[in-house]
Formats: sequence, structure tokens, C-alpha cells
Amino acid sequence: MGGRGAKIAIGSAGGLNKELIKRANNQSSAYEMGDSINREYENNIKEIRELNISDTEKQNAIKELTNLSNDALKAQVQAPNPYTTGRAKFDVGKNREKSNIALEKREAVKNYMEKVRKQSATNKKANEQKELLTAMQTALKDKKLEFTINGKTWKRNSLRSKSFYSEW
Repeated sequence: MGGRGAKIAIGSAGGLNKELIKRANNQSSAYEMGDSINREYENNIKEIRELNISDTEKQNAIKELTNLSNDALKAQVQAPNPYTTGRAKFDVGKNREKSNIALEKREAVKNYMEKVRKQSATNKKANEQKELLTAMQTALKDKKLEFTINGKTWKRNSLRSKSFYSEW
């Protein structure tokens, strides 16, 4: 029924350590940080599966994302809750240092996802260039003055011309 971490269904965490999720939830003061990291992880996994990268790259990306997310959970568990430690019970500098480490680990997950998204965009652009090149070669071979690809019409001035142009 209730309590921190109650929203976590068995097996929902995938590759993340369920005990770390629960401990991060208990350690957090503002909201359930373990569940937050887990939701971000699951959304990133879904996104990776839809990206324009090879299956091997997807597997490697999921493995790396799992490692980074587990590291973020470990760092969150080690970051003391400022409401329970208080100024008298724990050194403020150490508290701030552990919190900054947890923040850096979460930032590493976001940076890695940006890198994967960028790779996907590069692959998509390369595929579009290959399609365009193939369509141009086919148009040259079939002696066409124009062709349409991806909703864009490409033309050439004469059959002797080997260069195509697109009207914006």
C-alpha cells in the first residue's frame, strides 16, 4: 500500500538495482529521487530503442546507461539528507560535496543521452544523403529531368546536365 518506494513494481526497474532505488527514496528529502532516476532511466531506454542507431550500438548504449544510472543511484544514497544531518551533526562541506557528486552523476546520464541522440541524428542525416544520392543516380541513368524524394522535388536543366537543384 503505502510508503516510500511503494510505486516500484517488481521487475519495473530493469537493469537498475532495486535496493539502491529504495535507499535513494529513503535518503531524499524533497521527493523520491530513486523513483525519479528510475523513471528517467526507463524513458531513456524507450528512446534508445527508437533511435536511428544499429542494434549493437543500442545494446551498448543501454548497458552504459544502466551503469551510469546505477552510479547516480549510488551517489544519491551517499548524499546525506540535509534535514536529518543538520549543521551540528555533519560537516556542511562534506554534505555539499556528496550532493554535488550526486548531481554530477545525474548530469552524466543526461550528457550521455545527448551524445546518443547526436549519433542518431548523424546516422539519420547520412541515410538521407545516401537515399538522395541513389535517387540522383537513378534519375541520371533513367534520363529523367526531375524526381521527388522525401517530399522535395529535384530538377536539372537538361539531360546532359549531371547536377540537380531543388527549389525551396
